[in-house]
Amino acid sequence: MLTSLSTGAAAFAMVLGPMGLSNAQAATRAAASPGFEVAFQAPSTRLVEVNPAGQAVITQSAMAQQTSPSLAALPNGSFDEAFAASDRTLWFANSVQGGHQVIQPTCSTAPYIVTPGTSPSLGVDKQGIENFLFSEGGDVTSLEIPVQNQTCSSSPGDIATGTSPSVAALNVGPNEGGFIFVETWVAGNGLVMVREPGKGTHIAGNGLQAAPGTNPSVAAGLNGTWRLAYQGTDHRLWTVDSAGNTTRTLSNLTPTSSPAIAGLADGGYEMGFVAGDGSLWADLNGNGHQVAGVTVAPGSNAAIAGNNADSWEIAVPRSGDHHLLTVTPGDSVHDTGQVVATNTTPAVTGLLPAASGSAGTATLTMNEQQTVGGFIPFKGQFPPFGSTQPGKVVSITYPASGFLDSSLLFVKAGHSTAECGNPNSVVALGEGKTTTPAQLSAIFGTSTPTFSTTSPLNAVTCFSGPTPTPSFINLTMNVQFS
Repeated sequence: MLTSLSTGAAAFAMVLGPMGLSNAQAATRAAASPGFEVAFQAPSTRLVEVNPAGQAVITQSAMAQQTSPSLAALPNGSFDEAFAASDRTLWFANSVQGGHQVIQPTCSTAPYIVTPGTSPSLGVDKQGIENFLFSEGGDVTSLEIPVQNQTCSSSPGDIATGTSPSVAALNVGPNEGGFIFVETWVAGNGLVMVREPGKGTHIAGNGLQAAPGTNPSVAAGLNGTWRLAYQGTDHRLWTVDSAGNTTRTLSNLTPTSSPAIAGLADGGYEMGFVAGDGSLWADLNGNGHQVAGVTVAPGSNAAIAGNNADSWEIAVPRSGDHHLLTVTPGDSVHDTGQVVATNTTPAVTGLLPAASGSAGTATLTMNEQQTVGGFIPFKGQFPPFGSTQPGKVVSITYPASGFLDSSLLFVKAGHSTAECGNPNSVVALGEGKTTTPAQLSAIFGTSTPTFSTTSPLNAVTCFSGPTPTPSFINLTMNVQFS
């Protein structure tokens, strides 16, 4: 039996407390806006996320072993995610709407297969176009969703065995159009390749090869500029920028390790990498220093991201116990208490605040629950996992599908699914219908139910309609961000 859940009710399923944090510390991290989101593969192969409040959320997604996820922040405060699933197919997830296998129905319903032991990279531009870049059958594959210029995907070249590419959305206005992503990877001959708007595909680093088994990383700067970082065959940290400048730094890297780079709001760049002695280093615009006391798990790399407040965060597995550590300016080190799978690297992104008062839509997925007879209960939560900008629900719509022959019976506040047969205990919402403020008030106890990362919206319904009963139902919510 499911009871009704009023707005603001805490959700505990699949959510772990902020390990190592007191309640006061957790509240402080939660208040920080917008903060950083981290994702990683757990030893169970599950995809796990740690939100800015320090909560770890175990998703239902199983990843391919020894692969890592990729994150990209969206303007509405949520984020997108790409990863290789356990069957090596390419998957996409949005922190609000959940995940699905990446396919392009207008081109083919066949899935994309990521090369074993490699990981995809994801970039999202200001128009909401998603660019997936990954190794597939010895070549690097680039695809954009929605499909651009009737091009389903492209393969700009071969990619070195066991390496992964990197993509970044350039910092340009939404009206500039065209191919506005910069992509980089290591070709089979060891050369670092770049594909960028107006210049096509070309060799970077004056032809200096990358160390075998390492990956380059690229980040966007201001006004369409970019910079990439990679380990050269001399094991030094090398950088190349969009102006053609190639720099050999004084930093020595652990062989087979790969650096990470992030663009900052002031136009500068911050890098994170594993030095030759296994220690973690941070490097601001070429001025590197050791992060005291942090050594990195062998086979793993540092991940780094900047945000719109000119701050940054590094995420890295610690050697020995593989605990996920985060590092922020001033070399503030935080142990999340979460364990990262061996030979994998976390992902991190700086979340963006949605404009206060802005409107949008979101998906509330109602999942079928077990029952012993009678009405079949469904339960939903928003956000289902990850982070979201706080806001309120304006209305909920049950989308029409085929014949309008079913209804959802939303349990009123203070009642349970055992009372679904009593019309006074439920609010019936038929297919194609949208809730009124009075109906929202009856369901949630307020006409403006709220949601946030730490206090999701919860809803309980019963299904009334023909068989077979669906296992889940997606509802559309009109929301307003606060």
